Amino acid sequence: AFKKAFHGRTSVAVNATDNDKIKAPINRTYTTEFHEWNNLESVSESLAKGDVCAVIIEGIQGIGGIHVPEPDFLEAVAEMCKKQDTVLILDEIQSGYGRSGKFFAFQYTNVKPDLITMAKGMGNGFPIGGLLIHPRFEASYGLLGTTFGGNHLACAAGIAVLDVIKAEGLVENAAQVGEHLLQQLAEVEGVVEVRGQGLM
Repeated sequence: AFKKAFHGRTSVAVNATDNDKIKAPINRTYTTEFHEWNNLESVSESLAKGDVCAVIIEGIQGIGGIHVPEPDFLEAVAEMCKKQDTVLILDEIQSGYGRSGKFFAFQYTNVKPDLITMAKGMGNGFPIGGLLIHPRFEASYGLLGTTFGGNHLACAAGIAVLDVIKAEGLVENAAQVGEHLLQQLAEVEGVVEVRGQGLM
């Protein structure tokens, strides 16, 4: 995982979150290495050990300060993961669903992640989350159990959100308005740095 990362507050997700204040002792049992953003050398050293199960990275770091991964960095990490048979997880919970000017922020690159996490924008405020899984992971009956999974109302909200995004051209709008906003912000006197993509 990466420094300033936020991947959630429960179970293993909190362990991949770079914030010790929210980790209970039971969540400290998993080993997570935190690397500097866009530091290919340190990621390469970790992966070279051959004992890394997964690399998890946000499409755009949200809580960590709106940091966008360099395309070359993300593509190189994906290539290293492939060579080491390490799972690449793209966390698009904050940056997905068109906010970046693409449906997923990683789509500014040629990366094909193994797993893509989604939530927040999926239901436009209604609680729903999802996971896209690469076909190389074979589904097997009984692997996943859930009390509220497949909730009809949540699924209806998710479909309605997709319909509105498409009908109103919201992904394209985020790209156009975001580009204009980033240009205008860069011209404001006293602004030291402008970060982001699209409307994130």
